[in-house]
Amino acid sequence: MLLNIIQVNNIELYLMIRLIQRLLKYTSIKHIDYQLLIDSLGTLREIAKKKLNEQSRKTEKHLSMFNIVHIIDTCR
Repeated sequence: MLLNIIQVNNIELYLMIRLIQRLLKYTSIKHIDYQLLIDSLGTLREIAKKKLNEQSRKTEKHLSMFNIVHIIDTCR
């Protein structure tokens, strides 16, 4: 699946989404590439959603570890 292949950082992803949004703004609905731009934007949004979910899971894991360390430190 495409989502597993593409490895981009958040800034690159943001810039690609903004670029396609800008292209859509100035592209006629009747243009041959319009649907391709719509599909590309959808794919990039899926990638962004996946990355956000991954980052949320990592943050939750880190918070859990900090809580465990805090509990251990307060038990001394």
